[in-house]
Amino acid sequence: SLQVFEFAKLVQRRCKAIFGYTPEIIRPAPSELEVQNELDFSIAKLVASGFQLSGSFSNEIDETLRMCLKMKENFQ
Repeated sequence: SLQVFEFAKLVQRRCKAIFGYTPEIIRPAPSELEVQNELDFSIAKLVASGFQLSGSFSNEIDETLRMCLKMKENFQ
């Protein structure tokens, strides 16, 4: 399982790899009492419906980032 912050860092690294820049991750400093819950990605229901995972997190993130760039360009 990934923590939300770890997933954000993965998105940050993929952005650097495909666009050449590293976006800043802004978050409050963790407090002493902060509990680090895990982010559990489950595609069990998708798989049960016949879905087959054909890529990786990195590939999916890359395609999502590219789609966001296209959408941004369409609205400018």
